[in-house]
Amino acid sequence: MDYWDDLSNFAPENERRDYIVADDIKKYFVQANYELPTGPPGMTLVNAKNAGYLDAIKDGQYRLNPVGHNLVAHKLPRNNDSGTTKKKRRPLKPAKKKKARK
Repeated sequence: MDYWDDLSNFAPENERRDYIVADDIKKYFVQANYELPTGPPGMTLVNAKNAGYLDAIKDGQYRLNPVGHNLVAHKLPRNNDSGTTKKKRRPLKPAKKKKARK
């Protein structure tokens, strides 16, 4: 199974491909309403590869692997009705009181 196939269908047909390059970082981060990385875009891809989310396929080209696919499909926040992204948080449990020693 090519893990990129189901995700690449969101791009306009004339922009679809099975890899990403550094020049795509600014465009897609802005489009997804994410803060741009502070370093060079190429380093963002290298860091994602080193973290295990992308595979290097050619000089400067990277492809999403199964680990990256699972991150995108299951871990990234989704848009709510207002168009903003919010993570659901579990309420904090009250701290347990320690018993005093006698």
